[in-house]
Amino acid sequence: MSPPLRRALRGLGVGALATVAMDLTAFVGRSLGVLAGASPDWVARWFGLVLRGAPITDDIRLAPDVGIGLPALLAVHYAIGAALGLLYVTLARGREHWASALAFALGTNVLPWLVMFPAMGFGLAGLAGPEDALLFRTSLVNHLGWGVGLVLALQIRARATPTPAAVP
Repeated sequence: MSPPLRRALRGLGVGALATVAMDLTAFVGRSLGVLAGASPDWVARWFGLVLRGAPITDDIRLAPDVGIGLPALLAVHYAIGAALGLLYVTLARGREHWASALAFALGTNVLPWLVMFPAMGFGLAGLAGPEDALLFRTSLVNHLGWGVGLVLALQIRARATPTPAAVP
C-alpha cells in the first residue's frame, strides 16, 4: 500500500474512533445530566434541509420534517468525524501531538458554532437556542471528547505500527 493511501486510511480510522469517543462522552454527559445537545430529530431535519439546498431556517424545530433517517444521520456523523481525523493527520504531517490534537478538536467547534447552530436558528454558538439543550457546553465537551479519542486512537495506532528498525 502506498504511503499516501496508508496515511489517508489512518486519518479516516482515527477520526472514526475519535467519533466513538465523542459519542461515549455525549452518552455519559447526558446520563449525568450535565450535557444535552441538539435533538437527533433537529440534526436529521437540518441535514435534510442541507441536502435540499436550504439549510437556513428561523427555528429548526418548526421547519418541515424533511429529515434524513437515523442510519443516514449516523453515517453522516461518522463520515464527518472520519474526515476531520483525515484533516488533522494531513495537517500534522507525521508530527501528531496530544496538544495539537486537542487544540484541533476544540477548533472543530467552529462547525456547529458558526454554521450549524446559526443555520438552525439558534444563533452563534447556539447561545440563542433552547436553554435546556445546553448547546454551547455540550458542543464544547463533546468535541473535547472527540479530541481525547483522537489522542488515544493515534497512540494505539502508533503502538501497532512497527518501527523501521523492528522490521527484519
